[in-house]
Amino acid sequence: MASSSRSRRPSHGRTTTNWPDDHELESYVIKLAQRCGKHISVAEPLLDATLMDGSRIVMKLGYEISTRGSTFCIRRFREDPFSPCDIIAFRTMTSLMVAYMWICFQQGISMLFVGGTASGKTTTLNAMSLFIPWQMKIVSIESTREINIPQPNWIPGLTRQGFGGESSEGEIGEFELLKAALGVHHRG
Repeated sequence: MASSSRSRRPSHGRTTTNWPDDHELESYVIKLAQRCGKHISVAEPLLDATLMDGSRIVMKLGYEISTRGSTFCIRRFREDPFSPCDIIAFRTMTSLMVAYMWICFQQGISMLFVGGTASGKTTTLNAMSLFIPWQMKIVSIESTREINIPQPNWIPGLTRQGFGGESSEGEIGEFELLKAALGVHHRG
């Protein structure tokens, strides 16, 4: 029996799925990659991608980089982002900190949201983005889509891998997206 997957947070529900053998699990991981419009292989056994519903998926193929064989982890995102009130209720920030962030956004002060993996950076940014004045144009640049900003003037930028494996033909990186974003007027 091949590996099973389960949620690490019981509140998110627990799922256990078994595959008859490693070959079936590898085939499933390859199909998941294809559904994302990406490629995973023995030559490139690690993939970070986005599913059609916007969920993030990280896949490992075979035993080269995982001693337990092929694995995948799906992170689903809420359709409706958390609000600043939720951030206070979760004790991510105090009400005074949220008020300060509100003033910073209103004054156009630059900020960085920094932290470890799955520490709440994107959740906090999505919630705080409600404070960005609605007349402002917002440009985001990501390699994997996670930001969900409700403003109508939001322009999401997403990097793209090149075509043909190792070829960089057609690749669009963060720098190219940044150059394009700097050509956008930031006032509506």
